[in-house]
Amino acid sequence: MSNPFETVSARQTTAYTKARLRAAEKRAAKAPMKLTEQEQKQVDSGRQVRLYRQWKRAQMREFRSRYPEGFSQLRRTLRNLTINNASDLVVWVQSTQWLKTLPHADRSLVLSAIDQAIARLRVRNGYPPIDDSLPGEDPTVFEVIRAELDCFSMPKDNSWA
Repeated sequence: MSNPFETVSARQTTAYTKARLRAAEKRAAKAPMKLTEQEQKQVDSGRQVRLYRQWKRAQMREFRSRYPEGFSQLRRTLRNLTINNASDLVVWVQSTQWLKTLPHADRSLVLSAIDQAIARLRVRNGYPPIDDSLPGEDPTVFEVIRAELDCFSMPKDNSWA
């Protein structure tokens, strides 16, 4: 059963009009689909994340070029890191003098690399990536290292680089 109004319309529509409607349908099928607002936000967010990661990689390459020996020590230490020897990382940071003499921005970069390594290690072992201590509890390895590197206090000479 077809709609009687559609039947009448099909009979009365000229061939020229039908051809134009078919052409419009073809153009609409070829046209790129417009993203919804939510999809556009996801695209933009993904672009921002890619740019941020690219910027962080560039910062690490620059750090590696300025401190090649220190970077290789840091990388070796982070690669040997396990859940059971995380305290060795604290000992390494405390015993490494060159880390404490770095400019503020470089110390923050090292702390960021350590944070990523700890989070990745925790996830690999089935723990949540971040687990800071509550007041009254012993500080976590990351909190001890953060305090040791003193990244979140204002630089003494008010320069951030």
